[in-house]
Amino acid sequence: MANRHCLRETGFWLDQVKQKYACKSDGELSRLLGVTKAAVSLQKAGRHEMSIKQAVKVAELLHVNPMAVICGVMYHQDPAEAEFWLSVYEQTVRENDRRQYFSDSA
Repeated sequence: MANRHCLRETGFWLDQVKQKYACKSDGELSRLLGVTKAAVSLQKAGRHEMSIKQAVKVAELLHVNPMAVICGVMYHQDPAEAEFWLSVYEQTVRENDRRQYFSDSA
């Protein structure tokens, strides 16, 4: 069974992309993702979640299973459906993916 801490929220994913691509600002990050700087700022502040399309883009940039990003974002976005997204995550993200990308503490 997956640890709930494996389900990362939007801010985590944005920080991973920013670090991997050495973005010096949220503006650079927003251009890389194809969204506005305001969208990135709201997402990093936890006031808005990324779209499914943006989650797939993030996964492509990080070379991770898109479902890892989607499930994490949706898990935090909709608490009423958290158990559903945890179940989807467990069914679609391989154990190796979980260990490789989510071994650090939340």
